[in-house]
Amino acid sequence: FVDGRRIGFVTFSASGVPASSEEVEEQRTVRRSFYLDGQLRGETVLVENRRRFVREFAAGGQKLREIEWDESGRNTDSQWYMNGSIKRREIDALHEQAPARAIEEYWDNGQLRTRGMLVRRGTPIGMHQFFREAGTVASERYYQRGLLSQRRDFNDAGDIVLEESYYEDGSRKSSMRR
Repeated sequence: FVDGRRIGFVTFSASGVPASSEEVEEQRTVRRSFYLDGQLRGETVLVENRRRFVREFAAGGQKLREIEWDESGRNTDSQWYMNGSIKRREIDALHEQAPARAIEEYWDNGQLRTRGMLVRRGTPIGMHQFFREAGTVASERYYQRGLLSQRRDFNDAGDIVLEESYYEDGSRKSSMRR
């Protein structure tokens, strides 16, 4: 305490290592939790009582997840594989002035695996791309109002091998194999 105001604390586990802590400096608060061996498990940073960062760590210290909020309250949620490569990234976005989530998923070698946008509780919208582990485009799917409207599949050389269009009920409007 300083001048009657708490500026921090640490709680300890039965084995005597830190279990949790909190540090307060002006408008910034940092809360941490620890594994039983004392390694950092998680960290939350608040500024003016609003979350700015949440980070989660593996027992070996590798960052597994980070959520970051901007001034407007929108967030970016990133996750990593244990090898340190990015696994998934979700970003608050807008689609035709409506709230949406832009999502990218990655292979464990760091190559992009999928990319697309979701609105209203996970409804797909716009173009969604799927990639091979080597990084080439395998497929593209187009969604309108959450319904699949078109699909294109590509071979390893990037040539279209299948192109289909769909009616709103999901039946094929047209199909062309190459």
